[in-house]
Amino acid sequence: KREYDKWWDGTSDRRARLERWNDLMENIIRDVDLPFEGASQVHIPVVAIYAKVYHSVQRRSIMGSGQLWYLDTLDEYLEDFIPDIEEAMNYKARAEWNTFEALSDGFHNANRDDLGVIQFSYRFDTEDGEESLFITGPEDLDRELPDPQASGLSLKEWAEYQIQAQQASEEDPFEIPTQFERETYRGPYGEIIELADFVTFPHTAKDIDRRNCKAYGKKFTATKEDLLDGVESGMYYEDEVKQLVRGAGSKPSSYQMSKDFAAGINRPGKSNEYDLIEIIYSAKLRGKELKYIFTYSTEKDILIGVRPYIICSESYVLLRIEKKPNQLVGGSVCGGLSDLNDEID
Repeated sequence: KREYDKWWDGTSDRRARLERWNDLMENIIRDVDLPFEGASQVHIPVVAIYAKVYHSVQRRSIMGSGQLWYLDTLDEYLEDFIPDIEEAMNYKARAEWNTFEALSDGFHNANRDDLGVIQFSYRFDTEDGEESLFITGPEDLDRELPDPQASGLSLKEWAEYQIQAQQASEEDPFEIPTQFERETYRGPYGEIIELADFVTFPHTAKDIDRRNCKAYGKKFTATKEDLLDGVESGMYYEDEVKQLVRGAGSKPSSYQMSKDFAAGINRPGKSNEYDLIEIIYSAKLRGKELKYIFTYSTEKDILIGVRPYIICSESYVLLRIEKKPNQLVGGSVCGGLSDLNDEID
């Protein structure tokens, strides 16, 4: 809690600046005292225009060919397989995973905020589906539903289907409704983390490696349903989550309200979302350094979950259009042009 408070207080100026830059990107201008009645108040979107040009160039130059990865190997045995592996990985990134979309959004934030942050994790999503089997005879039924146990049917249901199959034909089949679980996503998934919600301990960290940063992660919101699902999956502690959701939800931050205003969104007075932070922290146990993920409610001071960090490589990707030595954030379009835009306005 103490480290979080230091980060929150120490980055207050940054969040105020990010609000202003987001307004410039969304062409929202400040109210000013006009020198005389009827004076013109025209906004020229210099920042937004340059940011769109940057974003277009980035997409064309980096993703335009449809190929993100170029593979090579020192193993002679694998040389013949490299083209197929390379083609398969790039196809999945384009067509099945959200890699291209995440990178595009990350470029947008890097142009606006000095730093674009993407968190990659493995994701496996399914949804329930329903389809019908049309049975044309006993042989057809034996092929589709060989026995009650394998088919998930009771003996009574299976026997009834056997009787109906005797009377079925190609011209007059009978229908059996079935349910199944459909895979909707499997693979790496990129989530955009706003710089205002990117947490580092200490807040002055120059990078997120172990030498410069004790812990890092994200501030995020979760609904009551999300939290209970996390309990069911073993991600969160049941008693702590129940304690958390007994209280009211969190109020949106000033930065979030600014983004909502730009998008024309009004949030209800009573929130069903709870502010949390998810921190990756390295700890030494029995001489070995291991990483853990801590999920914590800063408002209620409740640790709702701890789990091992099982990803082999770094899950956070940092994007900058201009890297500055010994600084976590770099340069941006907004940082370079915001003063000019204010003077023009």
